[in-house]
Amino acid sequence: MSPESIKTEDITNYASAVMAIEPRRQEIYAQIQSIVKKQQVSEINCTKRDTISRLPGDVQKIAVAYCNQAKKDIESYKLTITQFNQITATAQGNPNLEKRIQTELIRLNQR
Repeated sequence: MSPESIKTEDITNYASAVMAIEPRRQEIYAQIQSIVKKQQVSEINCTKRDTISRLPGDVQKIAVAYCNQAKKDIESYKLTITQFNQITATAQGNPNLEKRIQTELIRLNQR
């Protein structure tokens, strides 16, 4: 996906989805951290089952519930998981796209 091919509407939808899932992601991470105590919580990636299957049973359930809700949130902003992940990956390698997203996040936060 080229940064130029990402429409303004997609950036708005992406930023809206990020705003919907990020607070929950932080909350879930803290909850998981409190359950596993001093163990290091490795990266949890909803699209990579092995990152979830490595977690203890109770924590797996929390992670799966989060992933299911995040998927619903992303889709409610008219993006597929693939589109969301492509925008994320593209932005990580493109400062201009990252700036467009940050600008949109700021705009949405000021509503």
